[in-house]
Amino acid sequence: SSHPPPRLVTVGLVQEMWRADPDAHIQALRRAATSAAEKGAQLICLQELTLHRYFGDVRKKALFNLAEPLEGGPTGALCATFARDTGAFVVGSLYERAPGHLFNTAVIYAPDGRLHGFTRKQHIPRGTGYHEDFYFEPGDSDYPVHDLGFIKLAVPTCSVRTLAAGLDDEIRPFTSYHAR
Repeated sequence: SSHPPPRLVTVGLVQEMWRADPDAHIQALRRAATSAAEKGAQLICLQELTLHRYFGDVRKKALFNLAEPLEGGPTGALCATFARDTGAFVVGSLYERAPGHLFNTAVIYAPDGRLHGFTRKQHIPRGTGYHEDFYFEPGDSDYPVHDLGFIKLAVPTCSVRTLAAGLDDEIRPFTSYHAR
């Protein structure tokens, strides 16, 4: 079978050092997202657990308080604002509190600031230095591919490395990056 000719898609990948001061952390993310947009990024991907230090390396019940709703929480508000301000799609990640469940969830916000899609992390690592199973359940969203109009995007979080083969225009934020 023949493939369509490749398209150029500019992706901004943001991996900031976590800062204990929430305002300083948000400002660093904002600077990086703005810089990516100024360089032409149509898609800006923020790091896993965007607003928090990666906490899967410890077991602390107090950290359950970081969980937020899929929409309307601080991470969603941040991603929506960044998307509107930059005119790009923005992928972020949050510790999601759904009714009766806790997930590690990647979210996609459209340039108009609305939630475009989400993927709940399927594979929850555990072992030495990994206590994600203390905080997160395996996701129930399968592996959706989101059509952004200019590219199809799959957004598994972190360690998920096996997806259905043969998807055109696929990019995998938070893991290995691959586009066709």
